[in-house]
Amino acid sequence: MSSNIDFPSGTTGISPLYSSIQQNSKRETIRSPFESGYEQTRSKFTRAIKEWRIMWDHMSLASHTTLTHFFENTVKAGASSWNWHNPLSGTTFEVRFIEDELNFTNYGRDYFKGSINIREV
Repeated sequence: MSSNIDFPSGTTGISPLYSSIQQNSKRETIRSPFESGYEQTRSKFTRAIKEWRIMWDHMSLASHTTLTHFFENTVKAGASSWNWHNPLSGTTFEVRFIEDELNFTNYGRDYFKGSINIREV
């Protein structure tokens, strides 16, 4: 499953790019407890899944409008995936939104504060 949508990139970018990025790597383990305190374990999946929380403190009105349009109309929340270019590693990941809603706070009339959560497909 490969997406041909890139976001943010080029003219569809958002500025400032971000205030901070939190990365989590998730690899679930199945645990089977036995008597005497022993435990048998194995990986639930064949790979680790990465998740990111991207946060903005001063997103412009234009960038917020771009992000909202992308969320609502292009990928329809978590329904479709897209290629995200991680600015920290320079690596591209195919991702989806984790939540089905955007929550941003408007302040100073033309600026927004909020975050999005995305997960590797």
